[in-house]
Amino acid sequence: MEASGGISGGPVAAAVSTENGPALFAGAAFAAFGAALLLWSSRRVLLRRPVAEGAHPVVAATVALAAGAVSLGTGLWLLQAG
Repeated sequence: MEASGGISGGPVAAAVSTENGPALFAGAAFAAFGAALLLWSSRRVLLRRPVAEGAHPVVAATVALAAGAVSLGTGLWLLQAG
């Protein structure tokens, strides 16, 4: 028994850590995708290259940057929650 009165380890502790695995993986994937999208789209904007073919440049850049920010934020939230 621990000093706090609980049992160290055990099946409950294993189940909790097993459930965090997918959340951590999803968080890392979302964060990596969001960061990459933000870097790529901001570089395209700075070089005055099209972010999306056939779309208005301002709208395409805004949507891409917003999607990257939302994805990065979601990934960081999942990593923090996991």
